[in-house]
Amino acid sequence: MFRAIATAALIILACRSAAAQTYTGGSISIPLNSPSAAPFPSTINVANGPALIDRVVVTLRNVWHTYPSDLNIVLQSPGGPAVMLMSDAGGEVAVTGATLTFSLTASLPVPAPMTGGVYAVTNIDEDLDAGPPPMPATPAGSLEAFRGYNANGQWKLFVFDDFAAIDGGQIGSWEITFESGAHNPAPIEIPLGFAAPANYPSVICADVPGEIIDLDVEIHGLVTPFGADVSLLLVGPGGKSCVLMANHGFDSEYIIAEATVIFDDESPPLPVPVVSGRFRPQSALPFFLAPAPLDGLGASLSAFDGQSASGVYALFVLDTFPALDPIAITGGWAITINGRRFCSADYNRNGAVQSSDITSFLSEWFTQINGCP
Repeated sequence: MFRAIATAALIILACRSAAAQTYTGGSISIPLNSPSAAPFPSTINVANGPALIDRVVVTLRNVWHTYPSDLNIVLQSPGGPAVMLMSDAGGEVAVTGATLTFSLTASLPVPAPMTGGVYAVTNIDEDLDAGPPPMPATPAGSLEAFRGYNANGQWKLFVFDDFAAIDGGQIGSWEITFESGAHNPAPIEIPLGFAAPANYPSVICADVPGEIIDLDVEIHGLVTPFGADVSLLLVGPGGKSCVLMANHGFDSEYIIAEATVIFDDESPPLPVPVVSGRFRPQSALPFFLAPAPLDGLGASLSAFDGQSASGVYALFVLDTFPALDPIAITGGWAITINGRRFCSADYNRNGAVQSSDITSFLSEWFTQINGCP
């Protein structure tokens, strides 16, 4: 019982530590007759940030400029790539005090005329991007370029004006936010002689709106000299579970060598030996140690359908015969959630608005009306 309580506390702490982290930079002047803003670059020193970036969101606050499309703005990471946030975007009408946020989740480009909002990175004319050194010469065109790099170190924001002789402006301040996503890159290792890893379970904190209609699980870099010993169990936010793999091919001796396996209900059966690919969960006589649930285990990822997508997902990895062989998941794991919101007219919550919604509503209405005066 104590172990279950302690593990629950660790899961909560892990989710708190995965919250978004924001770092703020100072003001930037865009003077007349100087193509380079001051400072050039403006910098933010990130400490105690994520060792592995998932998502970067960039916010420019209080943006003023007499001719927004003259601006070229590049963000450079400490040890990795640079990204063109905007170039030749925003039109020819002066912008006064707008706040622009650049995010991977946004689909719309920076509009013309420029107004505040959340946008995708926007590069209208790539031939007019070049700025003076040390501004990076060939920045990437998506915030995706930062994924997987270490966030810690000095971030640089370069602001360059194509036609500084006739216009100017300023940026009041800027921010970098690192958001956690639905993956946990930390390795999971079970040394020889141990049944479970230290991170038992390994957790992912997902912030996804709506309910689950399809959930897939990715295991990156599964390694073991005896594949049948691997047991994998996923437990979702609402307590539903699915045994992804357990004692699979128990009558065969086979090696799993750095396999990346995606568990997907709509895919072919898991083969023996297990290799990289997309397969549906498959198990035989699953067994796990507390604090994993010990009974009522699901055999399909459809067990999560209809559940709230947001919350803590826990992956329990167990070695059935720990004295014989080690197990490792070298690249961590991930989940893909296709959640969606239901509209209020979908009364029976089956994902579609149909005549059956009216029947469901009337049935409940007649049941409840009996208790009314």
